[in-house]
Amino acid sequence: MEIFRAIEAQAHLTPDHPALIDDSGMVSWGELPQMIDRIGLGLVHAGMRRDNYVAILTGRSCKQALAILGVMRGGGVALPLIPSLGDEANLSILAATPAKDMIYEYSYADLARQISLEYEMRSAVHLGPSLEDKHVSWETLEKTEVEGARFPVMPGNTPVLLTYGTDAENNLRGGVANLDNLWRSVTPAVRGLNLPPSCRTLMAFPAGLHAHEILLRTIRLGGTAVFSDSLHPREVSASVAKNLISVIAAPPCYFQAFFDYLEKENLTLPSLQLLEARGHTSPELARRARALLGIPLVSTWSCPESLGPVLCSSRDEDGSRALYLQACPGIMEQVVDASRHPVREGETGMLLISSSSCAAKSISPGLDESSIDEDKWIHTLHVARRTGREQLSLLGNRYDAVLRDGVKTYPRLTAELLENIPGVHEAEPVLLYGEPGCVTMAMALIADAKLQNEGEKIMQAIRKYLSSSQRPDRIVIMNSFPRNPDGTVAADKLREIVARLPAPVKNPAQGAPDA
Repeated sequence: MEIFRAIEAQAHLTPDHPALIDDSGMVSWGELPQMIDRIGLGLVHAGMRRDNYVAILTGRSCKQALAILGVMRGGGVALPLIPSLGDEANLSILAATPAKDMIYEYSYADLARQISLEYEMRSAVHLGPSLEDKHVSWETLEKTEVEGARFPVMPGNTPVLLTYGTDAENNLRGGVANLDNLWRSVTPAVRGLNLPPSCRTLMAFPAGLHAHEILLRTIRLGGTAVFSDSLHPREVSASVAKNLISVIAAPPCYFQAFFDYLEKENLTLPSLQLLEARGHTSPELARRARALLGIPLVSTWSCPESLGPVLCSSRDEDGSRALYLQACPGIMEQVVDASRHPVREGETGMLLISSSSCAAKSISPGLDESSIDEDKWIHTLHVARRTGREQLSLLGNRYDAVLRDGVKTYPRLTAELLENIPGVHEAEPVLLYGEPGCVTMAMALIADAKLQNEGEKIMQAIRKYLSSSQRPDRIVIMNSFPRNPDGTVAADKLREIVARLPAPVKNPAQGAPDA
């Protein structure tokens, strides 16, 4: 159990240094091992057994980290729920798993009560004032005597974490990781991002998302994981200055608001060394990072089944994209054509990944460790172009392809090209379906006010950057996009907005739509 051996080793090296920090306090490295042991042993005393699933319903806090590690330590499978997905999605996740234990914060008491009504829970550990439900108090777990305790013996292939995310069609997809793969996957991410030893990382994701990655990096580097209850840029920038944060990990859209706040307040944050955006970023965003803070903005991508960064893309100072494969040990990739044959360099196909420890299955009743398939490839739903033996470029979702002038076009690629136009901050493709076989490819842009009044400049740029098959039928310039609770673009709402707008008249002489 290398994860916990690394925690013990770091506790002896730097017992007084902070391992976890949140708004309420700090857990030192010296305190961390015993707290994890108490939680794990307490859950075992409450009835949890090896391979049992434990739902974790918490906010961004030290207790979220302790809960995940404690469940693993006791031999269970940690199942972090994502409150921002809403009640229905989290109940669907639970319906697909045999979870009988739950750890929840009192701020999510309503959802915890609903879960307890629909699913018979063996134990419910509360992190605050007690409910009337049967529970094991958090304080009881922390006071559990661990001296001489014997923990379950877990080989490296023991499942310890189940995470969920959404695909392009907003379907829930899940992946199960075992101890060995979970730990080995940390090293490539650390090297690929060039994270410094003892770095302090602030997690600005919705609760439950990517928490395990930040935790494992912290353990690998002997650093500090920092959590902020509020993600308002005011609180985050204050935490960065107070806690000497080295890295902020957040959704790309978060950095737009964060940079706006820094500009408004004329703030500098000298401790920052890297910004990690999980998802698609624009060259404009990278340029802003360099201009405001003098540090790189690195974009990382993964699908839920991989449980770690599989692909990373960095933006050079001029905003051009440099995307490379950052495969975790034990995770393989293929780009294949419609006949499932690997494509050659320069060709486009479907991106597949495979791992001996990831579940290649979408959410459905009965999903558990028996669903792990060691032989089949996972469809990531992404289309990629092979650019080298271990390099590729993501073009978008395979369901996003449209046929234009007899050429298959990927709207996401068109959006990335439009983001190279100075003054365009973000581009989002919108497909409008009319009569059968009739698809209108619109493009929504967030751009500077100057560009909003000078549509001809955008038309000139479109003719420069895009071929005739790539040019959108419509361009809509907006001040902001509708967002989901986790910060991603609310595609359905954006489509409704664009569909309600009057269609522009095309100018045949320009060969491109009027803005």
